[in-house]
Amino acid sequence: MIHMAQYEEGTLLTCGHDGCGCRVRIEVGCHCSGSGQQYTCTCGDALVPVS
Repeated sequence: MIHMAQYEEGTLLTCGHDGCGCRVRIEVGCHCSGSGQQYTCTCGDALVPVS
């Protein structure tokens, strides 16, 4: 089982797919059970923190 990071308020995520450019900002961090699921873009690729 892979555990993904739980992102805190203000974290900016972007699509890992080259050329997609979608971005989301976490408004409220989720700490519910099962919240370790990775966020995904509508294209199906993982959303990753903007560096």
